Amino acid sequence: MSAVIIRPLPGEHRVSYSSAWFVPIDLVTGLPPTMPLRVFLDIDHGQAWVPTGIGPTITLSGAIAYPDLGRRRNPAATAPVRYRARFESDAYLAVGRAHRDGEEFLAYPFDDSTPPDMLSGIRPPILVSPASVMRGMSCSFISW
Repeated sequence: MSAVIIRPLPGEHRVSYSSAWFVPIDLVTGLPPTMPLRVFLDIDHGQAWVPTGIGPTITLSGAIAYPDLGRRRNPAATAPVRYRARFESDAYLAVGRAHRDGEEFLAYPFDDSTPPDMLSGIRPPILVSPASVMRGMSCSFISW
């Protein structure tokens, strides 16, 4: 089996934006989590959140991003779309889960020649705590 490599033609360029940029932080160590997190992306369909099946892009530094969510053929004629990222793990508890099911954000439409109207990709950190520390504690959850 051989790989197909697609390269831009001379004069072409491709631009990508991420509508959300999440940085998970372990409350005990202050570092990115050492155990895996599962991230699920839902789309707002008015009355309910519907799973999209779109997986995140994990950067080398551990940030979680969703590039190209707002890419559209005609961005000027398209409204922003509301998404929600949910974080789950067997080893960690998401601290903000006491107040909400996930982190909501808007994906503003764009294409290679038209940037998004609003670059709001950087989100407050996703605070997680080892499940063994949080279970059995009665404390108020930290929410940013």
